Order: sequence, then C-alpha cells, then structure tokens
Amino acid sequence: MSLGTNDFLENYYTIPTRRSQFTVRQYEDFLVGLARNFITELYHLGGRKISLTGVPPMGCLPLERTTNIMGRHDCLQEYNDVAMEFNGKLEGLASQLKRELPGLRLLYTRTAYDTFDQIIRTPAAYGKLYSAFTNAS
Repeated sequence: MSLGTNDFLENYYTIPTRRSQFTVRQYEDFLVGLARNFITELYHLGGRKISLTGVPPMGCLPLERTTNIMGRHDCLQEYNDVAMEFNGKLEGLASQLKRELPGLRLLYTRTAYDTFDQIIRTPAAYGKLYSAFTNAS
C-alpha cells in the first residue's frame, strides 16, 4: 500500500483550508493514523503480508519542478524534507505494528524515495536520454 504523495500535493498544499486545520507535522500524524487504522483493519480481515511504501521526493516530481518558476525549476526542498520526515513516521509505524499484531509481516520500503532521489542526483547513470531530460532548463 502507498499513501501520502497526493494527500500532500493535491490536498494539503493546494487546499488552503487544510493548512488552516493542520500544521504539516499534524497532517503527517493524521495520515499515519489513517494508515494505522487501515493496516489494522486489513489485519483483522486476515491480511498478514503487507508492503507499505513511503513517498518519493515530492519536490522533484515533474509538476512541482515545472511550476517552481521562481526557483528556476529546481526541486522544492521543503516538499522533500516533508517526504523524508513522513517516511520516517511510516517506518516507525511499521515497526510498531509488527510488535503489536502477532503474525503480521509488514514490509516498509523507502525505494520510492531512494530510487527517485538517486536518479535525480546521478541522471547520467540512467542513460543519455534521461540525463539530457533532467538537465534541460
């Protein structure tokens, strides 16, 4: 299961009422609570093998870079910082639930963040075409 990217980008950062309801940290906790409830419900329905994926570096997604005109189309570090913090909370949730729910095999993976971040940082390692695309202004 995956959660968070659209919750932040299409909900928290674009709908002003969300930001008036929650700080970004409170919104992270809100989403982690939803994830906890969902995973617990799946467990009670018999689910024992669940994969939980963190969010990618949201500030480096194409739409975020395209709309970052003032930042010369660079990644938005604020969004990436939120992604890292949120991923840490998801990882903590996974550890907690594995202790609390007997027989649960919950795998947390950071590959959505780590792989995409690696591509952004070293595009040449992924081919000429990709390198030219990511270095275009």
